[in-house]
Amino acid sequence: MENLTGDVDTTESAPEWLLISFQSSVHLQRINRHNDEGSRNVGYAEKSYREAAGRIVCPWSNRSQLFHTHRAARCNHDHHDPGVDAAPGLGESKLIAKYARWQVFRNNLRTDPGVVAYYDFEEGEGNVLRNIGVDLHSVDNYAPDSLNGNLVGTPTWTKSRWNRKGALYFNGSTSYVEILDPRNHANLRDGVSIMTWIRVEDFFAVPFFVCRIESASGGSTGEVYKLGSDITPNRVDWRVNSAAAVSNGAALLSTATYHHLAVTFDGDILKTYVDGQLMESLAYSAPLDDSQDGKLLIGVDQDGGGFNQHMFGLIDEVVILDRGITALEVVDHYSMGRP
Repeated sequence: MENLTGDVDTTESAPEWLLISFQSSVHLQRINRHNDEGSRNVGYAEKSYREAAGRIVCPWSNRSQLFHTHRAARCNHDHHDPGVDAAPGLGESKLIAKYARWQVFRNNLRTDPGVVAYYDFEEGEGNVLRNIGVDLHSVDNYAPDSLNGNLVGTPTWTKSRWNRKGALYFNGSTSYVEILDPRNHANLRDGVSIMTWIRVEDFFAVPFFVCRIESASGGSTGEVYKLGSDITPNRVDWRVNSAAAVSNGAALLSTATYHHLAVTFDGDILKTYVDGQLMESLAYSAPLDDSQDGKLLIGVDQDGGGFNQHMFGLIDEVVILDRGITALEVVDHYSMGRP
């Protein structure tokens, strides 16, 4: 198998699912090179990759193998033989392959026992953002539907990273998603991590992307954990316990650009990542504030002044976990979802 540097360890035989995945990528490459009809090329590529992906059995505990295997397959796929012209539809086939890889990765991540809520933004229509988490082990009688979100102020369904992946567009003034969490599954005390893809169109106001506030009924609301962006400069704003600790990092966020954000808190340290890179570690030892009557918000903040600090742009994929995840988990999620 491959180690973390990408080198292949030939002393250990590759697992069956790895060989299947690599073989499917080789087959996809042959189709792209030799099929003269663009439409048929795309159809065959999609069918070939999805059939292979359906045979992969890769638990989330083997996530590093999944990422590095597909990285090797992608390098093989992207290699261009100067003696063979690329077939029509090659670009579209690559997008299909990226989307299929992400689907396999998503289906394994959603079964992680630490996933509190996972929103993949794949609905494409309607007024509900669905939680696809499966089995949060830290609570009794986990009910995924209790963490479904209601779309408020008409955020718009649209396409995102590969023009296949779904997302929501927020207008910067009235639109957001509200998740009431009646079973208090997101009332986390020992740790939390959030991963998301965002595309801010303009930083005319401070935007917040994912928030947990103490009161679902409004009024004066403490912020238990909150991910957004500062402005001037435009950098990540990750805070817990009503800003008792705030982590930023030096990386600037560009407008009209997809960024992967990951933030973690394990009870002792806050960490902020941008596009897979660690930006800042900040020491802070305390439990998260209790939020028995709390709720989650996506694309907005809420405080004594009501709903404010709206997101202007796209949010695509939000994962909330009940622990401080590792740097490898962050890199896996970024790499498998990178445009």
